Amino acid sequence: MGATLSTHPTLAWFVPDAIIKPMEFRLYEYDAQGKPQPVGQPIQLQSSPGIMRLSLAREQLKLTVGKTYLWQVVILCDPDSPSSDLIVRSDIQVVETPLAFAQQLAQVNTGSEKVELYAGAGFWYDAMGEALQLAPPWQLGEVAASLLRDLVNLEPDETRPEIYTAELELIENTRSILRATDSRKERQK
Repeated sequence: MGATLSTHPTLAWFVPDAIIKPMEFRLYEYDAQGKPQPVGQPIQLQSSPGIMRLSLAREQLKLTVGKTYLWQVVILCDPDSPSSDLIVRSDIQVVETPLAFAQQLAQVNTGSEKVELYAGAGFWYDAMGEALQLAPPWQLGEVAASLLRDLVNLEPDETRPEIYTAELELIENTRSILRATDSRKERQK
């Protein structure tokens, strides 16, 4: 589960397909029994190949410190067959900003320093949000790609090394796809 200090974090996901489809972003808060309950209305989006991101704007949805949420993005592939929808989901926990961390954060000057600080403290959502600000739209960028690599390397599963290797290959394949997508977009300009 990822942690964030922000009540309006930036969330990101990868869309490999160049075909534009309607999408929905959905947010759920876990109740006392651990069951996800919807928060607000789904946010309507359109898919776009590459890294998509959504920053929870203050007027849309606000998360609460101390709560755990489930967020998901649904690509609506066929309106007549919801079972064909593609779903990406993840949990996010909003935590209180430790005083010492806030003091450290106030002393950094660059986005890459913020990324390092957030990642070093385990605030991966905040680190990724900062890293994506350093990248061009729809691209992962070197800082975010490095961050993903670090995250995968953080806790390799020694009992199932093929999963660990597959995760690294997925990151490298994703980077290749993004580079190809970036090249196509540049040629179209």
